Amino acid sequence: MSPRYRSSRDIFLEILISEFVEHGVQIPITMSVGGTIISGYLVSEDKYFEEMSKLASESESEESAEVIQEAIRAMPHHIDEAVTRLIDEGTEGGDAARIRRRIQSGYIHLIDSSVETPGGDTEEMSDMLWRGRLEAVDGFWLGFTD
Repeated sequence: MSPRYRSSRDIFLEILISEFVEHGVQIPITMSVGGTIISGYLVSEDKYFEEMSKLASESESEESAEVIQEAIRAMPHHIDEAVTRLIDEGTEGGDAARIRRRIQSGYIHLIDSSVETPGGDTEEMSDMLWRGRLEAVDGFWLGFTD
């Protein structure tokens, strides 16, 4: 009997992210993460960092805001540069692409999110961003709770 492959990440959720979200589709989702209920719109990593840069700029002086915005927007690019260095160091192109996808797909990104703790307290903000590890999601459903 051969050992069975088990992943701690939900393959359906990974497919939603890689096939739809990374191509610009925003999907309403509600998740259970360690007993906490988190709802929001599932978005790409790029969209998440774009929205984060907008929020950062609202709380700083104009000069600081530009520096913060550019640094946040560049985060996905820095990951790509690290993968490029791996290729330069002899990692095969296909291996580097898999590493980049793994880094990128290891996280889930939400905008306009709300968080409900196990005690029932809810924090809802229209511009609230959430980023978490994909493997930490215990379960999910598409759509929001009422």
